[in-house]
Amino acid sequence: MLHLSPRKSRISSQQQRRLRRLNDFVRNVRSLQTNYCQCGRLELQESFQHLRQRAQQDKTAGSHSQSFLEAASHAVTAAESVFEFKLHDVQIAGAAATASSAIVEMQTGEGKTIVCALAALIRSIFDSSVHVATTTEYLARRDFASNLPLFQALGVDAELLSSEASPAANRNAYRCPITYGAGYLFGFDYLRDQVTLREHEKNTLGRDVLNSILDVNPESQLNQLEHRTIIVDEADSVLLDEATTPLILSGVNQRIAPETRRLYELARSIANSMNESEHFLMEERPAGVSLTKAGQGLAHEALSRGHNTLLQRPWTEYIKQALFAEYQLQCNVDYVVDEDRVKLVDQHTGRIFEDRQLRAGLHQAVEAKEGVTIQACTEAIARISRQRFFQMYENVCGLTGTIRDNESEVEHFYRSRVHALPTHKICRRIELPTRFFVSREAKIQAIVHSINQIAKTERPVLVGTESIDESLEVFGLLQAAGRSASLLNGLQDADEAEVIAEAGRSGAVTIATNMAGRGTDIRLVQVARELGGLHVIACSHQTNARIDRQLAGRCARQGDPGSYQFFVSAEDRLLLEHAPKLAAKLQASAAEGETEVHQDFGPEIKRLQQELEVRSFDLRKDVFTQDEWLNQVRHSLASPGESHAY
Repeated sequence: MLHLSPRKSRISSQQQRRLRRLNDFVRNVRSLQTNYCQCGRLELQESFQHLRQRAQQDKTAGSHSQSFLEAASHAVTAAESVFEFKLHDVQIAGAAATASSAIVEMQTGEGKTIVCALAALIRSIFDSSVHVATTTEYLARRDFASNLPLFQALGVDAELLSSEASPAANRNAYRCPITYGAGYLFGFDYLRDQVTLREHEKNTLGRDVLNSILDVNPESQLNQLEHRTIIVDEADSVLLDEATTPLILSGVNQRIAPETRRLYELARSIANSMNESEHFLMEERPAGVSLTKAGQGLAHEALSRGHNTLLQRPWTEYIKQALFAEYQLQCNVDYVVDEDRVKLVDQHTGRIFEDRQLRAGLHQAVEAKEGVTIQACTEAIARISRQRFFQMYENVCGLTGTIRDNESEVEHFYRSRVHALPTHKICRRIELPTRFFVSREAKIQAIVHSINQIAKTERPVLVGTESIDESLEVFGLLQAAGRSASLLNGLQDADEAEVIAEAGRSGAVTIATNMAGRGTDIRLVQVARELGGLHVIACSHQTNARIDRQLAGRCARQGDPGSYQFFVSAEDRLLLEHAPKLAAKLQASAAEGETEVHQDFGPEIKRLQQELEVRSFDLRKDVFTQDEWLNQVRHSLASPGESHAY
């Protein structure tokens, strides 16, 4: 049965009551399983299909019904038969809590992939449409392929969304009871549906009559006919971290005019001739840049020298974007240059966004900075905040390793409870004291030395770096020292699984940006387990403590031993951008190298992270409020019968 972990003091009385109810549920599932264990696959499949028919006819059936319990028993029995291993109680409890519209906190390595599938099967007996959203298309393909035999065993149709598939193929995927896909694909398909409806409503009366004669139904062109249940894997990333950026459906790029391209190049040239304080003031991100009177004069003087090209925005905005691109955005940190294109880096996972652009000309300013082909700005056709998109679902559920501290926000925006489940084995993770350095160079040298010392013991080491640049630097220093290592810096996709699969070998050293590889477990070989398990080195603290915990959580999975340690310098981006006084204090704490052992800046960094999380919450709230306001404006301007759901 479920046990309360050593962190019992952090579990509220309400959470303890939920755990007791889940305990009872798991016992009942195990008891009911005895009725199905002797069934052949065809008999179990027919029984499940009969259960679906009965549950969908009974509108009062829910998470406390006998049908819910029977569905869970069918799903668990089928899973243990298909995968040939016994599910542990926390997995069954996680599936039940997820299927009852909760966001479930389960630690790394507890088997969230199969829990998602079990929850989808349970929900499928009540809902004709269950969407399972992952963070990337690769993870969606992987999870769908691994769970497809389970869905087939119970006769439940399931399909996969793909950005490379035809519109018709994706529409067919939505017609299945269970649909897997990357979270952003669900959002963009919804926006495409709204554009389709908008175009249909512009049709003349004659076109409506013709459609009626030809029996053309506009719904046949839609992807999503209903929004019943969505199960979100890595829910904290999708529902919180990404919620600061709305989903924006953009039009196809048009060819950019040569004179427009020259404007961006001119803006960069002028920006490079400016001096900070005299011509511009750099403000804390994301506020950006402001021009002084002298800077405005210099900008307009340069434009007046025969440049009569039609501007798409005020000329000073071109200059400010060029300055922001030059001083605030870094290659191999905020973006990469690949095949003559600027591609953005996901700051939360270190992965590369293939088709996203910075807005309002900033992307073109970066392209001018890097000397690549300048693309045309994309035009926003439709947009929606992630909060409002997910609010359309009757049930928003999901799984993640870290979301308990954001319970009130999850309940407010998504009407979902948070269930924190204990690990099915006692956690043996060891936290080593954070080390502080006055300079980044001293910190990196200490990290490389620590890697070599740990690797000599044959324990595997995972190093989490802040940026692609930093991962390449650490990798290069290790190679120069004769230490072999694997690199995982967000430029890979399917290769992640291969790199991570090797990360649990004895003596293996893996360098990864932030949380690249997230969603893939690091499995230890027995020798590595006996030597003390995986050691995680974090090269810096992140703006959000949740992301720090995600990285630390890569070690000591499923009762394995493991340890982690953070390294911090006064020149880390977190301190320089958000706490310059703390950075100065850290620099003054020692003449050079590492600070004294008794110097602990941990509490101050923790307070800083809490302040930044409050700012992030305010930003997410502002995105939602703005989206609500825009929707109300569209509603007031819409003609009778016109759609205004986008």
